[in-house]
Amino acid sequence: MSNRSSNTRSFIYRLLSAFYIRDVDIDSFTAPFHLDGLQSALIKKFASEKVRHFKTLAAYDYQIVSLGTNCLPCTVPTRWGLKPTRAMGEVRMPFDLAVHPIATVRDLFANDFTNYTGELDAEVDYFVNKKYDIVFNHDRLPRAHSKTAGSFDVDCILNDFSKTLRARAENIKLALQNGNCIGLIVISSGGRKYMSMQEELLADIRKHLRRFSSTNLLVSAVICKDESDIVPEDGIDHCFKYVLPYAEYVWHEPEHYFSENGFRLEQSFSEFLAAIVMENMPLREVVPYDDSVFSLYTKSSSLSYFRSHAYCFEGNYKEAIGEIQHAIAIKDDNPHFYSHLGNLLRNVGDLDGTREALEKAIALDPSIPAPHMQLSHMFNQLGDLKLAIQKVRDALAIKDDNPYFYVHLGSLLRNTGDLDGAKEAQEKAIALDPSSPAPHMQLSYIFDQLGDSKLAIQKVQDALAIKDDDPHYYFHLGSLLRNTGDLDGAKEAQEKAIALDPSSPAPHMQLSYIFNQLGDLKLAIQKVQDALAIKDDNPHFYSHLGNLLRKTGDLDGAKEAQEKAIALDPSMS
Repeated sequence: MSNRSSNTRSFIYRLLSAFYIRDVDIDSFTAPFHLDGLQSALIKKFASEKVRHFKTLAAYDYQIVSLGTNCLPCTVPTRWGLKPTRAMGEVRMPFDLAVHPIATVRDLFANDFTNYTGELDAEVDYFVNKKYDIVFNHDRLPRAHSKTAGSFDVDCILNDFSKTLRARAENIKLALQNGNCIGLIVISSGGRKYMSMQEELLADIRKHLRRFSSTNLLVSAVICKDESDIVPEDGIDHCFKYVLPYAEYVWHEPEHYFSENGFRLEQSFSEFLAAIVMENMPLREVVPYDDSVFSLYTKSSSLSYFRSHAYCFEGNYKEAIGEIQHAIAIKDDNPHFYSHLGNLLRNVGDLDGTREALEKAIALDPSIPAPHMQLSHMFNQLGDLKLAIQKVRDALAIKDDNPYFYVHLGSLLRNTGDLDGAKEAQEKAIALDPSSPAPHMQLSYIFDQLGDSKLAIQKVQDALAIKDDDPHYYFHLGSLLRNTGDLDGAKEAQEKAIALDPSSPAPHMQLSYIFNQLGDLKLAIQKVQDALAIKDDNPHFYSHLGNLLRKTGDLDGAKEAQEKAIALDPSMS
């Protein structure tokens, strides 16, 4: 392989790493994600914007055709309603969901897609074309034939995929011959010399589009780090400067494109494309979609999935479950939908439904760690620590670099009494992510159980150095300090816990114990009464109050408190 080809392959695999999405069907984004309040609101706005675009542009005779070089030209226009979904009849084309170097796009048009199926091979679970340095990262091998699954019939699988590619090539040629196509290609910005090379390639691609029909346009989205980056000036009809909002921005992850800046970027891009359609494309004589199609589009599985997450964030589990069940009714082979449903059902206490949903997710795709982790949490709730540990180990067998998995494993092992195993797991979590306070706290609990107060205090202080606004950390620190006899330090820690969360009764109780040790019965009684004002059904609080009142000579009050404790818990008699 030449140096150029080797460099191109390296470039392609970097692109693949940067733009990887698991699912083949962009109509249903599947990666699990988490929301904040703003993102939840943006999801609802996005849903209405998507439908508005689709209804407005349905009147125009046009087609957006992805020309690569990655999945963005297909995914983002579909996400925003400028391009129909596959469920609505949109056919797959060569550049939709794959990574092609721009030179390859030009060469494929120049030779009429000859050798497009040549030198095909399979890399782990997807296809590649070694001649053109193409990565078909969304064309997943059938699981039974996956290299990672063992049995692999190369000739049969590659022959079938060759037929698929030839059909896609015919699809794009037919679309371009019909005209009124917006060929959308994404490139990266670079220096002037680099951009000159890109302009030459783009000019060649535009000539090929016009060879099919003079009404075809070439539009480029240029990935830029900031507004000053260079973009093509020649060789294209329209150019959009796709300025990434921040360095870590990943365009295909919901956490990013549903951020405020990500949403604004995609909204601007969709309005840019919509304007090109309305300014350059003819109106249809007959709109090809009726109200039933619009209704289907409005209630797509992807929108239901997004809305379910939004309702989940708001704590509205009933609506969240309804939305994800609707998504499953539309697309019942998506493992992430079932994983999300299982998580929701666990939150409402339906553990039988949880298990069924999560096992379905695993059956559909055993390589996803999330449902294994959810099952681990479920078995933990059921008190089956053995199965809970087994499931988190299953998750780690799939993804062994997730620090949260080790934190959970360590917590489970601590509950079984395996403190050495628990310690090892938490130390692994810290090695993977030193910025997380959770494993430090878990180590503090472990050292406390081992009787090493010094190390237990050190680890909770390490956790507080990372996150100093967690009342539970201060409560735990105060408890440790009280056990070592540092009552002033313990008092300060518990007061900090109360300042951060006045609604928790536990630090009030700890202060009551501290004041009792200091001999201040009045304040000790006041603090247990504060705890009871927050939680008046704890028998231990009443028992402690009774003991304090007895010390002051208030025997009637002590008797009443102890009787209340027994009424709440007869075993205390």
